[in-house]
Amino acid sequence: MNTYNTEDLYLAAFLTAQGFPVIQWNRETGLTDFAFEQSAELSQLVGAYYADRVTTSPLQYGNSLKN
Repeated sequence: MNTYNTEDLYLAAFLTAQGFPVIQWNRETGLTDFAFEQSAELSQLVGAYYADRVTTSPLQYGNSLKN
């Protein structure tokens, strides 16, 4: 299985709020590395996130950050 990994907590919370579950996480250097199953949809969403072209439910996003 190919994975997409990020240490960006806010991106990880956004992806989780969009329905992409974290499949693995690892904390070694003081930062947590979050892994998601790689897909074309996930890649497009990550690109849109960094281009500031996304919206999400504030409640879902807040809950994702807490979890």
